[in-house]
Amino acid sequence: MAARLPFSRRFGRSALFGLAGVSLLASLACFEIVEQLTVKPDLSGTAVLKMTVDFEPMVYVVAAMQENTGQEPGAKPKAPSAKAVAKAKAEISKKNQSEMKGKEAETREKLSAALPEGITLKAFKLTGKGLKVTQTLTLAFDHVAKLRDLDFSATEAKETPVKNPLVKPFAGLEVLEEGDTVSLSATTINPSFDAPPTAATAAAAAPVDPAADGTAAPAAAPSSANPFAELPQVTKALAKTRFTFELTLPGKILEHNATKKKGNKLSWTFDAKALAERAEKGEEAEGLRVKFTKTK
Repeated sequence: MAARLPFSRRFGRSALFGLAGVSLLASLACFEIVEQLTVKPDLSGTAVLKMTVDFEPMVYVVAAMQENTGQEPGAKPKAPSAKAVAKAKAEISKKNQSEMKGKEAETREKLSAALPEGITLKAFKLTGKGLKVTQTLTLAFDHVAKLRDLDFSATEAKETPVKNPLVKPFAGLEVLEEGDTVSLSATTINPSFDAPPTAATAAAAAPVDPAADGTAAPAAAPSSANPFAELPQVTKALAKTRFTFELTLPGKILEHNATKKKGNKLSWTFDAKALAERAEKGEEAEGLRVKFTKTK
């Protein structure tokens, strides 16, 4: 996971939002991502990708930065006042809405051009209110396995400093057909890609200074680039991050590890804590899996 970037470098452009300036304040924003797949007997179907970014954590950071202007370097940051928070909220909300104007059609065109063969864009919607921005893509696919080829990297600007969690939404998708039986597995998307560096990652990223004997010795590990990111209001807001994967299947469900099942519909939901635990496990974390028949 990348270390936090200085506030001045958090701004980038993403066609997945069609916004400049506010589209990827992602390192200090709360994400709610929902992926919905509806699979037909011939394994064609539709996919809906919905991502909501809530900039509430950024409000507290901006307010704290304004509140602590002029403080001595290294001093413990003060929590922002209610007045500073209200001002930052109004500023960010206003910028969110102004940046969205006229972007929906342009973004739809870019996303459609980036789709691989066998997948078409049925609808794209970009909406926002206050601190929240939501984008929803509805795709049609002729075979579910082709979803793993989705790659919106070409729509991302080169200067975008942080990774968009929906650039490759189904990169970990695997589909195995055995007659009428299908096994499908997928990995979770972790929107919390910009977590504060641990002591180990900070030390690994630290610059090196020549030691007295001429060999390279590690310098002191740097502290977080943004001390305000650790404020209780920020960490509490970031804890609202959530990832949900919903799957509607055509036949009998033989095996699954979903968190919820209703009829032929399965769903997996992971909150911020669960996503953090999965990130620590890395490749050892169990993926989403299901085994089903094409017909009932």
